[in-house]
Amino acid sequence: MPNQFENENNVLAHYETTGPEIFSQTNGEIDVFVAGMGTGGTLMGVGKYLKERKPQVKIIGVEPTVNNKIQGLKNMQESIVPKIYHPEELDEKITVEDDPAYEMARLLAT
Repeated sequence: MPNQFENENNVLAHYETTGPEIFSQTNGEIDVFVAGMGTGGTLMGVGKYLKERKPQVKIIGVEPTVNNKIQGLKNMQESIVPKIYHPEELDEKITVEDDPAYEMARLLAT
């Protein structure tokens, strides 16, 4: 059974598809990529792709606070860290609290 927390194909899928799509749709004019930290697959795969094409792009991971209620994201201090997650590949990691994160999600959805 696939284990998305350890399977390098999780990273590869985003390196081969999501990264190129973002780069293409922005015509390479991307300065910052921000993604939530769950398995790490999106963050690591897209980040690698973008850095290879534009080394100055900033890769930022977003994690919820400890004891959060945000589904799908995890705080790396209270969780088993996925083997595919490499924090040294991030330029920055920010922590968000539940209520402001929910509020922003609602705002972006409108």
